[in-house]
Amino acid sequence: MGRFLAITLVFLAACSSEGAGPITDAVVERVKGALPGGEEAKPEGPAPIKITRAMVEAAGAAMVRGGLLSENARSLFSGLSENGGYVTYISRFNQSLTLRGSLITGTRGLGHDLLSVTPDKRDPLITPTPVEDWPGSIGRRYVFPGTGPVGQIIEVRCSYTIEKPLEMEIVEVIHTGVQVREDCVGPGIFFQNQHFADGETGFVWRSQQWIGNKQGTLDLEIIEPFTGG
Repeated sequence: MGRFLAITLVFLAACSSEGAGPITDAVVERVKGALPGGEEAKPEGPAPIKITRAMVEAAGAAMVRGGLLSENARSLFSGLSENGGYVTYISRFNQSLTLRGSLITGTRGLGHDLLSVTPDKRDPLITPTPVEDWPGSIGRRYVFPGTGPVGQIIEVRCSYTIEKPLEMEIVEVIHTGVQVREDCVGPGIFFQNQHFADGETGFVWRSQQWIGNKQGTLDLEIIEPFTGG
């Protein structure tokens, strides 16, 4: 879906504070707990309104949901703009995520900004590729605020390990695919990402992505992808 920001603030307010958990929360019950991350804490306050596929379709916008694993909340983000393949999504809290494909390339308003990510052209998160054809390794360049005009730059190389088949439900749609671990290493740094990739196309529907040492890992699911137009 390629339309932007057709969601009203009322809809966002109703659906933007669901309890958060690791990627396992979206896995259908028969494989619940297959991905790492532990148990979800019980959210306080009134129960959030459940998002339905009918609500997503009525909104008419590209849509994602995400939150830091260190926090017990996920926000709904609606597509705001697209520039050269980079799509920016915004929440009702004026937080924003910028994605290229399924790769998080920028964050604002989550505490410590990720300014940009420069991916490898072969990165399977930006160009959906059947998992068996994912490259042996790719490079990424992360930029964070820092002293000097160029900020803090972290460059890593990432490799992939196919772990197990999974089925996952994302707002009433069940996707069949595989769990893939991504190990990234650079000078003085190592981190792991987890991806749930479609079994046929390799499109990453849900992932846990490192977005900096200060922010940690963001749990992201693609509810309605941007498809152009």
